[in-house]
Formats: sequence, structure tokens, C-alpha cells
Amino acid sequence: MNKHPILFNKNNLAWYSLAWLLIMSIQTYAMFQLFHFSWLYALVDGLVYGILFYIFGIGLWFFIRFQDFQKQNRMAVLIEQGTSLVIMLSLWVIAGIYILTVIFSQNEEINNFLWESISWRYLNGFLMYIVLILFYYLNSYYTHIQEKQKKELALENNLKDSEINLLRSKLNPHFLFNSLNSLNALLQTQPEKASEMLLELSDYLRFSLDKDYKNMIPLEEEMNHIEKYLAIEKMRFGDKITIEKEWNEDCRSKKIPALLLQPLIENAIKYGLQGENEKVQIKIRCTLDNNNLQLQIQNNYDDKTAPRKGSGTGLYTVKKRLELLFKQYHLFHIEKKNTTFMVRLIIPQNMIQK
Repeated sequence: MNKHPILFNKNNLAWYSLAWLLIMSIQTYAMFQLFHFSWLYALVDGLVYGILFYIFGIGLWFFIRFQDFQKQNRMAVLIEQGTSLVIMLSLWVIAGIYILTVIFSQNEEINNFLWESISWRYLNGFLMYIVLILFYYLNSYYTHIQEKQKKELALENNLKDSEINLLRSKLNPHFLFNSLNSLNALLQTQPEKASEMLLELSDYLRFSLDKDYKNMIPLEEEMNHIEKYLAIEKMRFGDKITIEKEWNEDCRSKKIPALLLQPLIENAIKYGLQGENEKVQIKIRCTLDNNNLQLQIQNNYDDKTAPRKGSGTGLYTVKKRLELLFKQYHLFHIEKKNTTFMVRLIIPQNMIQK
């Protein structure tokens, strides 16, 4: 239920009260100058009618808020508003006359003026009613737009979270499948290394489960995670994997989405050792340019070997995560040149909350 825009907003209440003080002052001055009444009557008249409309104006909101302008017929709204206008103004005028005749019961001139000024009171009240109801309508419309935007933003965030979780649910089994294949191969040839790999895999998975895909972590922490992953893969492939890192010291503390690089390194190993390649050389390069963290993951590959079925899962998840998190579509780029495969990433640091 919408709160009263005046009663529950200190600023609006202050401005509303100030506006009515101004209106009462103008009416008091007009009664004194135009109708040549005493300051006493002019002041009492201004206070009585001003306070009454002040109260009725606040109460008018409770009529407005129950109307659904989008669903109701325009004619029905006009009839309801017209009825409200007549009832409110009649109560305002008659109540004012009654109070003032009681206060100034002995003054025949004032009593006659009160009844003769009814049409003028209605016109004056009509103008104030229009201004007040326009304020309520605009406030109601603005509140409706704000609530709609909040709902749309909440829905968008929920959809983004759901899609990120879906990407994670696709990627984790993909990694586990490859790891279990590696573990199975070691069990048959090197049982001791298989046991060691199982421990490394346990540490790696514990780290992965502790990290939320929406969290941002320092690049140095992400690289430590990559080292855990490489320790697992090197137990299977040994010296077939070499990795070279090149980065500025400023890059270490910069933030990136958690668990972003592992799918890219896994992809480099998987497809770098295809075909006639006996070794895969992975280069990770990081630079900082205009508050953008630029990452480059490069590996060699056999360009004569056709990609395996289902390739590209890891690349797709990284690309999609960047789009969802930063709402930009130029942060992920792939380059193929001769026997070199390269992925370029841009992580805008100004969009990461500190």
C-alpha cells in the first residue's frame, strides 16, 4: 500500500505547510485590502478556510490512492472526481461559514458577506483543488514508475543470477568429467600420483565451491587457483604443459570475476595437445590500460586437426559471464593466426564495486 506522500515525507509536509501559510497570508491580505474588513476578521477568515482546506487536502489522498487509472474508464474517473470535488468544496465552504458565523455571530455585515461570497469561495476552492489533485496524480504516477523500475531491475538481476548459475552448472560437470578421465588414466599407470591428484582435486573443488561466480577477486588469488588446477593437469601430462606469465605489479590487486580463467586454461590444454602437438605452451599476459585490466591467454595448437565435437563450452561460459556481469559485448575476443590461438579479455575496473 502506498504511503501518504505528505504525511510520510517530511520534506513534502514542510513544503505543503509552507504553501498553505502563504495562501492564508495572501487571503488575509486580500480580505483586508479588497473587502476592507478588519485585520482580526481577515486573519480569522484566512486561518479558518486555510486550515480546513489543509486538512481536507490531506484527506483527499485517501480517495485518490484507491483509483486504478489504467483500468478505469475515463468517464468513470471524471464522474468520481467531479463528485469528490462537489462534496469536498461544499463541506469546506459550509464548515467555514458555520465556524465564522459562530465566532462573529453579532456582526451582521460579516454574516451577510459569508453567504454572499459562496460563489467566490467555490471558485477559489476549485482552483486549489485542481492544483492539489494534480500534485497527487503526478506523485502517484511517479511512484508507480519507480516501483515498476524496481520490479524490472529485480527481475533482471534474478534472471542474470539464474543464467550465471546455469552456466556454472554446465561448466562444473564438464571440468569434473575431464578430471575423472585424467584420474582414471593415472590409476592404471601411476597409482601413487593418482592418490596425490585426488588430494589436489579435493582442494581445488573446495576452493571452487567456496567462490561465488558473481564475486570479484584479486587477479593474484585467481592465479593461485590456476596453479592448483595446473598441478592436477601436470600429474597427467607432465612436462607436456609449460606456462609463462607476464604481468605488471599493478595487475596483481586488480579484480576479476572469480573462476574466470580456469575454463580458458583448460581449453588451451585440451586443444593444444590435439593432433601432432606433443607440447602445449600457454602464455598469460596482463596489462592495465585506462583502468581496464587486459588479459591475454595464448596457446599453440595443431591447425590441421578438426575440433572435437562439443568444443567451445568453456569459451562460451566466459564470454557469457562477462556480458551478464558488465552488460558489455566487446570484452571477449578470439584470434587465430597460423598455429596460435589467443583469447583477449577486458575487465573494466570502474564497474567493479570496491
